[in-house]
Formats: sequence, structure tokens, C-alpha cells
Amino acid sequence: MTEDFDERILLLAEEVDEVQDDYDLPGVLTQLWDLLEKSRADLRLTRKLHQDVWECGLLHVCADTLSLDFSRVPGSWDTAATLCQLLQFCCRGPPVNDREFLDLDVPTTILSLAKRFLTYRRAVMTSTAVTSSSFSPAGAAHARIRSFSVIISSLSHVCKVHPDLTPATITHPLLPGVLAFTDPTPSCACLNLVRDLVGMNKALVVGLLADAARGGPLLREIVTKLRSEDAAVVGVATNACIDLVTFDPAMSKEINRRGEDVAGALLQWSESRIGREVCYLAECLGAEASARHASDRTHQAATSIQTRWRGHRERSHFLRLRRSVRVLQRALRRWRQLRRRRLAEERKQRRLEAQRAQRERTNRMQRQEEEFDAIRDVPARDLDLYLTQKARDSAVVIQRHWRGARVRREVKKAQRMQQEHTAATRIQRGVRAMLRRRPGGGAGGGGGGGRNAEPARRDDFEELSAGRRAI
Repeated sequence: MTEDFDERILLLAEEVDEVQDDYDLPGVLTQLWDLLEKSRADLRLTRKLHQDVWECGLLHVCADTLSLDFSRVPGSWDTAATLCQLLQFCCRGPPVNDREFLDLDVPTTILSLAKRFLTYRRAVMTSTAVTSSSFSPAGAAHARIRSFSVIISSLSHVCKVHPDLTPATITHPLLPGVLAFTDPTPSCACLNLVRDLVGMNKALVVGLLADAARGGPLLREIVTKLRSEDAAVVGVATNACIDLVTFDPAMSKEINRRGEDVAGALLQWSESRIGREVCYLAECLGAEASARHASDRTHQAATSIQTRWRGHRERSHFLRLRRSVRVLQRALRRWRQLRRRRLAEERKQRRLEAQRAQRERTNRMQRQEEEFDAIRDVPARDLDLYLTQKARDSAVVIQRHWRGARVRREVKKAQRMQQEHTAATRIQRGVRAMLRRRPGGGAGGGGGGGRNAEPARRDDFEELSAGRRAI
């Protein structure tokens, strides 16, 4: 309802709507800052103005205006600082956790403005010919540095009023980039912002900074500032790290992991005005470094022992394999030598047998030739007598071999029968001895019967005799 709004706010809102050029908006919005300054003594009126600014949408316009290039705006970066202060004070208008205000993404707006400021400052300070009309002498440059501090501090105040913006601010990808600039004043302003965020919600901020993916880049830049050559930057960075380590001692491990020998670098400031804070942080980091060094030594010792053990195991395995291979090679060589020797002997034996067969064949052929020569020399009338005598001699040889084979067969048969007779005799002797040992089995056996036992024993003998005769 427009009748509930302050008339000055309504007139200012109408004037903003009538502005054609966006670069004229900052000058119109600075009038709102003058209005708030005049009413600061009346707390109730100030709260009413804050609420009216939010309801009229002037806060949205202010946030959108911060995305302009303030090097082209009258008043330059001082105007940007004024708009940030305006955003800082008017952020009390919307209720806490208001979704519409959170959608404005104030951290991105202010951090992008801060980065543009630092980029512009670096370009101006490194250029040899300054052509921008917005850059003035050293006094104005110093004013711009103070404007940067106002811009960063306004983000801290906004996060205090709206705590839900703290995680988005501490994990914002632009914050490490802004902190990476080497100018002392911007670095101190950004480090103070981190300290303010840690003070608002220590558990949340420390947890985010310990997360390598989300807060790791910011923590790395904070540790880098501990190596700065400016005492003010080192002091603020030291206090920020002390806040983190005091709340969570495990953060000292994260700080040591992101900076090599940070404690040693801090000790060079031990005699300065920040010596007490530096020595305390160095002591915290040194204890962690000592524990890590002890852990590294233990790990190195374990690695050395494991290396030597694996080397001993591999050498033992290699020596066993070499001994086994040598045994196999020795056995293989001996087998090959014996095989070659056996093959040589077999070849020699076959050669001798072939020579003997050749000699026998030669002798037989010679005998046949001699016989043929003898037959040629025998007269025809004596040829029948010669052949008859030859046949008789052949028959005698055949008969001699046949009789020898038959006699040998008969001898073998007689020997086998003798063995069988001997075996039967031994069996009979054993059976008789067994029958004599039976109760009542003979005159000396005792028991009942001499006459009745005799026919049974005679029958047994007759069966054995018949069996032997059958054999």
C-alpha cells in the first residue's frame, strides 16, 4: 500500500524509474544514502525507511547497479562504496532467510565488484599512459583503496544480518581470486572478512575450509598470505589461522599440508609487533609438523624394512630357482650323455652284428663256391656217392638236433614231476603230523579209541596214496 510508504522514498523510486541511462542510476541512489544519513538519529524512522526501500524495490535496483563499470560512473569507485554501504544498511529491511533477498545473490554481486576494482587498479598502476578520466592522483588512488575496504566490509555486515549467506560467501570461487591480489590493503580486508565469517559460525566455516573441493582454494590463499612480505598482511592471516586452529586443532594439519615449512617462514616475524601471535601459530604448526615428521619417519622405516624384506625374499626365491635349474640342467646333461653313449654302443653293436652277418654271408658263399668247385671236380660216376654222403651227413645233423631237443624236454618233465613228488611228500608228511596231533588220533594220542581210529587213519592214508598215484 503506497500510503504507508515514506513520501521521499516514493519520490526517489519514481525518479529511478524515469532514469534512461543506467550509468545515471548510481547518482540517483546516492540521494537515498543522504536520506538515511539524516534519519540515522531516529531508530524507528530508520527501520521504517529500510522496510520501505525493500518494499519499493530500490534494494533490487541497488544490487543490479553494482554490476556496472564504475570507472565510467561519476564518483567512480567511491560511488560503488556508497552503494555497498546502502546495500549493507538496507539489507535489514527484508526478513531473515527471505527467499527473494537470497535470490539477489549479494555475495556474487559484491565479490565480482571487488574483483573488477582490483583488476582495474592493476591495469591503471601498470600502464605507462593513463587515459581514463576517472583515475586521479595518488590521493584519489588511496581513496579507492579505502573504498575497497568499505566494499568488502559491507559483505561482512550483510552476512551478519543474513547468516544463510555465510556458506555461499566462504565457498564462493571469486573470494580466493580476490584474496590472491598482492596489494596489502585489499588482502587485509579479505582476511578480515574471513575472520568475521569464522566468528559468525565457526563450525560451519571450519568444516567448509577443511573440505578440499569447496574451501580448499581459499585456505590455500590464506596460507600463502602467511609468506607475505607485509607485516599487516601476515598479522591478519596469522590471526585468521589462529581462529581456525583454536576451534579445530586438526586444521593445523590442513595448513601444513597446503604450505611447506610455514612455521619456519613465520619465525622471521618473531621480533616484530606481531611476534606473539606468530610464535603461537608457529608452535601449533610446529607440533603438527613434528608429529607429521615422526609419522613420516615411521612410514620411511616401515618402507625400508618392507623393501629389504621383499629384496631378501626375491633373492632367496631367485637362488632357489637357480639351484633347481642347475640340478635340472645337470640331470639333463647326464641323461643326454648316457643317451649318446647308449646310442653309440647300439650303433657299434649294430655295426658289429652287420659285420658278423656280412662275414657269415661271405663265408657261406665261399663254402658254396668251394662246394660247387668240388662238385665240378668230382667225376660223374662219383657224384651220386657224394650226394648220398651229403644227404647222410645232413640227416645226422638234423637227428642230432632233434634228439637233443627231445631229451631236454624229457629232462624238464622229469624235473617237474620230481618237484611235484617232493611237494606231495611234504604235504603228506604235514597231514600225518596233523592227524597224529588230533585228540584220539593214535596210540599215544589218548582218548577213546585205538581200534576205531586205525581204520579211519588207514582210509585217510589210502586216499592220500591214491591221490599221489594219480599225480
